[in-house]
Amino acid sequence: KRADDMFRDREIRRLALARLLSAAGAEGTFFVGIWGRAAFEMDATPSQLAQVMAVMGVAGLVGSAVSGALVDPYGPKRLLLVGGILVVPSTLALMLPSTLAQLTPAVAAVSFSSMVVFNAVASFPPVLTNDPDRLGRANAALEVAFTGAFVLGPAGAALLSTVVGLAAVFVADAATSLLAVALCSRLPQRIAYDTDERASLGWREMTAGLRYAYRRPRIRHVFSVGAVMWLSIGFFAALEPLYFRETLQADAATLGWVNSVFGLGMACGAVLGH
Repeated sequence: KRADDMFRDREIRRLALARLLSAAGAEGTFFVGIWGRAAFEMDATPSQLAQVMAVMGVAGLVGSAVSGALVDPYGPKRLLLVGGILVVPSTLALMLPSTLAQLTPAVAAVSFSSMVVFNAVASFPPVLTNDPDRLGRANAALEVAFTGAFVLGPAGAALLSTVVGLAAVFVADAATSLLAVALCSRLPQRIAYDTDERASLGWREMTAGLRYAYRRPRIRHVFSVGAVMWLSIGFFAALEPLYFRETLQADAATLGWVNSVFGLGMACGAVLGH
């Protein structure tokens, strides 16, 4: 879909803006805030930074699995409200640690809560409309907004860390999460959720979705490609900030500017692809 076609719908624009704000805050926190605190303020070694990134990844997987199981029985609005309540204190808590041992559980908490918000916003299109054309435009708008967050998030965090300090990055993330909740709270829901019927959050329910996806070649292909992409990113996640620190003699803000350029390429590809 062309960009003007994607954003002609007011409700889709609101949803896309919520995605842009929440994802931009999260990306800024990751690239500049977390990496900045661990690598530049706490002088983490490669193995220490790898442990922080591993904990962050595992917590994100758990948050994704839990929120994915809860979005059907509770709906994206309730899930987003819970995620917003969780992400604000967990993000602000990243300002408090003075050691890596203290930072690691704080990173786990913010990773978990951020995935709840991420899944809640991503789950909105099917409950917003059942019209195939409008659903396609909503999904395309979300993707463009998400890749746009890779540009604005790191760049905004780089600017804030330079002008104000790293603490401002976490405050901005908390604020954008609240704005995303406010934007989505007024969106209509096509599906009425029955508060008396709740799916149990057990291992069977979580694995059922994985089995469903694995048995369908197209879905399995998307999952496989995504897994390879994120696995490759994870390989250098523990080394990239140290390369900037040790080899380039740069600061945390440089991480934001460079990753913003990387995000610009992603955003252009998303717009052209749709």
